[in-house]
Amino acid sequence: MLVCGSFFLDHREEAVLEAWPLLKSLLEDYGISCTMYLAERFMTLSTTSGTEDPDIIYKARDVLELLSLTRVPPSMVMKVLNENLQYDIIKTAYRNGGFCSQYKIDRKLIKKRRGLLRPYLKELGVLTGCEIYVDGCAVTAMGFKRQGLKLVRIGVKECLVNNVRPKTMLRKMKLTLERMKMKEEITAGEFPPVESAGNMH
Repeated sequence: MLVCGSFFLDHREEAVLEAWPLLKSLLEDYGISCTMYLAERFMTLSTTSGTEDPDIIYKARDVLELLSLTRVPPSMVMKVLNENLQYDIIKTAYRNGGFCSQYKIDRKLIKKRRGLLRPYLKELGVLTGCEIYVDGCAVTAMGFKRQGLKLVRIGVKECLVNNVRPKTMLRKMKLTLERMKMKEEITAGEFPPVESAGNMH
């Protein structure tokens, strides 16, 4: 039997309670037993004799983490189970190796830079094919391609840690994506058209 659990933050209680009946039903379909200890704000998961895919508990653990720590809507969180949606929680504060502790940056400064970045996250999401959500201490990216998640992390780090202006970060991101697309086309044998320089004699 495999067992795992997760605490959830006070401000996430309402969202967790709202999502719990659907989550419990979905997990039971996969043969996963789940229990909530509301007073302790703690949830547990465990495999059962009916668990056909033991690895499903790791996806279920990911679902608990997203529900517990982020503002990702429950409907989106469930896609981690049903549609193999991937995610990346980019921690920006002091806990769990966030940017503040990792790079010795004052939390107020990170908060200010995050505020400057927030209006540009929608465009970053369009460029990378990801949905992006901002919580008090984290930026969460959700997407089906690992490359898109990596690019979101790079962009967020550029702005919050390296103090790059969001517009500059997006411009660099577009250039990076254009180069990647051209490289893929060349690899696939789809060469871009070459302008004629005239007849040579």
